[in-house]
Amino acid sequence: MAGSSAKRALAIPLRRCRRGRVQLREKKLRRLKKMIPGCSQDIEVDELLQRTVEYIYFLEMQVIVLRRASNLDGASGFSFL
Repeated sequence: MAGSSAKRALAIPLRRCRRGRVQLREKKLRRLKKMIPGCSQDIEVDELLQRTVEYIYFLEMQVIVLRRASNLDGASGFSFL
């Protein structure tokens, strides 16, 4: 009987731990959905991750364009401000 009570004592923290990880993952997915434009709350995880990749690529391209624009600005001596 001592063996079964030990197993039972271990099972409860494992379930709580697993539940905590699932809740943490869900919380992080909700936060990600808020950060990615055009994502609804009912979007599937694989689609969310694909849109995240595309959005990161879009942001990287924006950085490249802005850097090039700032280099052109500095070379001509012209300033927008």
